[in-house]
Amino acid sequence: MAGAKKYEINLSSKLNNNSIANELMTEEVINFVQEAHSKLALRHGQLLATRQKKQTHYDQGKYPEYPDKDSEIASGDWTTSQVPENLLDRRVEICVPSTDADEVKKVYEAKESNINSFIFDFEDTVIPRAESLIEGYRNIYEVINSLQDKNLDNLPNLMARVRNLHLHDTILADENGSSLIACITDVAFLVSVMGRKQLELGRNPKFYIPKIEESLEASWWCDLFGLAETHFGLPLNSCKFTFLIETLPAAYHVEEIIYNSRQRIVGLNVGKWDRIFSDIKVFRERPERIIQDRFSISMNQFWMDGFARRVIKICHDRGIMAIGGLANQVPDVSEKYREVQVRRFQQEKRYEYQIGHDGTWISDLFFAPLSQSIFKKKNQITYKLDNVAKYPDLIASCAGAQKTLGCLQRNIVFCMKYISSWINGSATLLIDNRLEDLSSLEISRAQVWQWRRHKILLDSGEVVNDDLLSKCLEDAYETCHREIQSSISSKRIMLSQESVLKEAFELTKKLVNCPEMPTYFTEFIDIND
Repeated sequence: MAGAKKYEINLSSKLNNNSIANELMTEEVINFVQEAHSKLALRHGQLLATRQKKQTHYDQGKYPEYPDKDSEIASGDWTTSQVPENLLDRRVEICVPSTDADEVKKVYEAKESNINSFIFDFEDTVIPRAESLIEGYRNIYEVINSLQDKNLDNLPNLMARVRNLHLHDTILADENGSSLIACITDVAFLVSVMGRKQLELGRNPKFYIPKIEESLEASWWCDLFGLAETHFGLPLNSCKFTFLIETLPAAYHVEEIIYNSRQRIVGLNVGKWDRIFSDIKVFRERPERIIQDRFSISMNQFWMDGFARRVIKICHDRGIMAIGGLANQVPDVSEKYREVQVRRFQQEKRYEYQIGHDGTWISDLFFAPLSQSIFKKKNQITYKLDNVAKYPDLIASCAGAQKTLGCLQRNIVFCMKYISSWINGSATLLIDNRLEDLSSLEISRAQVWQWRRHKILLDSGEVVNDDLLSKCLEDAYETCHREIQSSISSKRIMLSQESVLKEAFELTKKLVNCPEMPTYFTEFIDIND
């Protein structure tokens, strides 16, 4: 590209003395990062600017819209490239933090637990600090290099979820010390290590791509992987990916996203948690568009059900798979309560299977056999949803939406607990037998911010003003403080966690009182702290 900026790429100052980072970030990897930035950085900036422009329009009263329903893409008789044989069975997928070595090593027992796909995550379950990411890279490197032809049949599909489009890298920096595009570094490392090895073993390199919003972004991702294939000597279009449809704008552009990536795409995933967050974020400045308590939202709401069925319908019409959302339950130690969990889990997964999903996500190996028993068919691509509306109403109903003090309080307590966990170095939090990640924090903090912003009237008669919010923050602090005192016997650890809680309290207070809602938590928090 004429006039494109040249980048001199180096490890960030945080990794100067990190021998593992120097070993993993090879000259070949760094050279690709430099090449990809010189060719794709300008378009990347334009894509992010487009996101911001659209958000400004939403703030001013506009709504997301479907593209032209009579276009060649919408009405044309086209399909994607054929899904490779090794990707036709994805009934049960599990996603683990790449930074957790113990979880990553469960890949060896996953097949015995009826897991079809094992996803190494670099996104919502990982704090994107340089040291943490390098630890994740090392874990992947060790797993991939332990694979041999003889044990491949005993392993599930290996996939990786890369960091999303908007994140700045913390591993590499340019000659001026400026951070780069995070996902480029992920793709460079993962294609060079994971991609090559999988091709040697007769499988396609497979990736999950999060938080896409529109079709031009899909084209950018395709070009990024095309550059990677050329640079690292892989066949063209050998890298396959699944987009997570987890933003409201993306829900309107499903078909166009598939079309623009039709040589590489093998599926879409219905991301229900981030979809709720996106609903709030898109209409953050709209008092008439305030949705109900986040804890009462399920796939049974018409705008969520229609969203899922639309994704499935279009996926199957175009020849790819539609994967269901995450069930984040973790089995309780009590057998009696586990029975309750199992019933709830089965109800959720039966719904997904019945409406046509080809597979689903789980958080714990315990639920894999249950999922397999529900998703009986290898896939349901041939199931055409002819009677399902292709263009349903995707905007959440706000009439009579439940807004309770209890929800406000739970949201604030959750924010405080999750941010405490983040400060302690973990992007996941086990609470009420659910493994929560960053997506849950995004929903909670966004809902609190929006309710305060518009001083909504709760069902009980209170107004969410500064006084009520201040009281809820103080009450949440006391609740969390009592839990620390009752659960920790070591005085040293207790004092340490009380200090963490105080910091989390201040960050929560600042987060929900920001003059403008931060687009993402990772833009609010100092990642390198």
